[in-house]
Amino acid sequence: MANDALYSTSAENLPVLHQERQLAVYNCLKAYSSKLANRYLGVHFALNQPQNPEEIPQAAHSARELLRILPTHLAQIPQINASHCERYEMMLRKKDAAGNKFDMEKVRVAKFIRELQDKFENASHHRGELTKSEFEELFAQLEALLYTITSPFFEVEKTLTELLIKENPSKTDVRQLKSLLVKSKHVEYWFKNLDNPLWFPLLREAGLFASPPEMKKDEGVIYYSYWPQAEYLQKCARLFPEEIRDVVMNSTVKHNCTLFYQLAQIANSLPPAYAKRCLPAAKKWLDACGGELSLLPDELVKLAENFLQIGEDDAAFELGRLLTGMKLANQQEGIEDLAAIVDIKPEATSILSEWRYGKILKTLIPSLANRDIGRTIVLLCDNLDTAIRVENEINQITTTSYDQSWIWHPAIEDHSQNTDFPQLKDKMVTIARDLLLQFCRLGKAQQLEAFQILARYDYPLFRRMELFLMTEFPKENIPMIEQKVADPQGLDNDCLHHEFYRLLENTFGLCSEKTKKAYLDWVNRGQDNGN
Repeated sequence: MANDALYSTSAENLPVLHQERQLAVYNCLKAYSSKLANRYLGVHFALNQPQNPEEIPQAAHSARELLRILPTHLAQIPQINASHCERYEMMLRKKDAAGNKFDMEKVRVAKFIRELQDKFENASHHRGELTKSEFEELFAQLEALLYTITSPFFEVEKTLTELLIKENPSKTDVRQLKSLLVKSKHVEYWFKNLDNPLWFPLLREAGLFASPPEMKKDEGVIYYSYWPQAEYLQKCARLFPEEIRDVVMNSTVKHNCTLFYQLAQIANSLPPAYAKRCLPAAKKWLDACGGELSLLPDELVKLAENFLQIGEDDAAFELGRLLTGMKLANQQEGIEDLAAIVDIKPEATSILSEWRYGKILKTLIPSLANRDIGRTIVLLCDNLDTAIRVENEINQITTTSYDQSWIWHPAIEDHSQNTDFPQLKDKMVTIARDLLLQFCRLGKAQQLEAFQILARYDYPLFRRMELFLMTEFPKENIPMIEQKVADPQGLDNDCLHHEFYRLLENTFGLCSEKTKKAYLDWVNRGQDNGN
């Protein structure tokens, strides 16, 4: 090639490299390949011939050829059937000690290199004429990229530090920065140490917050990628709430539990009015990652408690519903055949892991109850109603007069029949029961409201809770007790036996003689019929 023959002397003896960085780039490229170094020199040689009318096309030709062979000579990427962008991505990954970490930044840089290549291609063929200053600016960006790719971390860190201490950054600074944010360690270093909020509008305009990372799979191993930009966004959340809320809401990432946790942290840092508008995204995050080992639920609990502290009750309860929602559990992989043999049915479960759900029942639910106990009871009853409904559907039980609650939770009160290893539904029943007791102790009006809440639901579990409350507060509820005792149809439903017998045992003596007689006549009729 012509460029290879032109420059047999050293770069120090050629009057084309005027800056220390240019000499550093040349020496780095020369260490990899003389072809790379010669094409780099070819650009500078052409630019140092102002009397040459073909100065820019010749310089652009050398720059284009430099980029064309860069993956092969810099990172030994073979000439395979791949696009230019794909080969640049391979090169960037290979030159980064962290490999595929922060791949979205590598995609951004690869696209940028490809754009430079196209511009140099056009200029070399007199398409889309560039002025000398425009060409020099483009090539300066390429030089910064080459310097970043080929230099040790600490060399680039010095330049990044110089940018960090700038009080009033400019678009020129951003262009330089984009060329420096190539390797993972540089990206981490920059956003971890960046505090100046004046960078935010410039970085946003440059697209550096537009592509959070997706989950990655590599040979069967799942990687949840960390997003360095999130740390800086969290710092700026109070100053640019609208723009940063848009970053949170506009993310198209489908599954990355680490990223979703970071986005929840950002939402927690926003002013309440903007944090509330992130709730639709929270549902997406929980649906994707709720059952996995992630700190996301803890951050959302923190957000809900922050809402409570500032009086945003609706937002807090909406998050509470998201975090405590129930669904039908998926069959565990590998047990489908066994389930078919012994008729194992899936059970209702939480979108979270059982341990984390239990933790939320002990932390967030009491916080919600302290604000509005009636509303919290409704939340728990709604979840229990959903759990029973989805289990009845899978068991093809179409009536609402039967549920299996008397099997998995035999007694509403604390009782030896209840399991020593409570499942999620057991825990919810116990907490709902305790809140109902606490609510009813507040007075007659609260007792009436408690019965009204339970009356909204059709399944026997809620009739059992009604019977339990009548037993616990008999003097205040004599009319309801007499109605149940005088017409004891509940004894025909196996689901209600335990609570009904307990009600009779504790309140029969409080009933009127008329009610007692009606009950005893009902018993005698049953005996006469052999029942």
